[in-house]
Amino acid sequence: MMRNVVVGISGGVDSAVAAFLLKIKGFNVTGVFMKNWDIRDETGKCMVEKDYDDARWICDKLKIPLIQVNFVKEYWNEVFSDIVEKYQNGYTPNPDILCNKNIKFDKFFHLARNRFQADAIATGHYAKTSFGAYLENYEANKNVRLLQAQDSNKDQTFFLSQVPQETLRHCMFPLGTHLKNHVKMMATEAGLCQIARKKESMGICFVGKREFQHFISEYIADKPGDYIDLDSGLLIGKHDGIHKRTIGQRCNISGCLKPYYVFSKDQESNTVIVVVQLIQHYTVIF
Repeated sequence: MMRNVVVGISGGVDSAVAAFLLKIKGFNVTGVFMKNWDIRDETGKCMVEKDYDDARWICDKLKIPLIQVNFVKEYWNEVFSDIVEKYQNGYTPNPDILCNKNIKFDKFFHLARNRFQADAIATGHYAKTSFGAYLENYEANKNVRLLQAQDSNKDQTFFLSQVPQETLRHCMFPLGTHLKNHVKMMATEAGLCQIARKKESMGICFVGKREFQHFISEYIADKPGDYIDLDSGLLIGKHDGIHKRTIGQRCNISGCLKPYYVFSKDQESNTVIVVVQLIQHYTVIF
């Protein structure tokens, strides 16, 4: 029987409602706030501290313990350093996938299981598994399947795609069967009004309010190269580094009246191939 559950509390509405649902289901719930990045914005204020204050307020309201754990070193070594290396080689990895794989569903999972003797961990992700939202269909010797959340607009299964079986088999996703507007409604009804009204965080934690291009220049030196039009083969402009460009991204190329989009990147020649209409250059095979 799954009784002891450790839930990741971020200070946002999703993890708050996940904890609330676990509490009313009768689980022994412990909240854990993960500090994965340590930086202050232009005002000298660290947003992590504000999020921790919100997490503390949530857990006090729900009458569950909250413990803060520091994964800053692990995040730097296993997520951020890998991201910088891949950007230097022309790739644009997704930080959320790496964070979930290496931190939330590895370091956090093993800490919860070993230090807090958790039967399972839970998060506020919008996802489902074949074992059920509360592992009600758990089978010890059976593999689990990751399934799309009911709210297709909020579904986060893509970001959980690299979570291993060992972890996924002991994961609860209480929000997988709920719509986002219902989650906010539940937060309000549970007395978590100020969290329900909190602006949702959609950016990358280590970038903050800065433009990504400016941020990445602090870690990777600019390396100017050419923009080449795929159709004509002509040089149409200069870029300041292929690490700042992603496939499908719109480019603002000086002197060009038409909008261009990144079609491909060539690491060897340091060129970015661009097109006016991206869609017509791809063939869909059924």
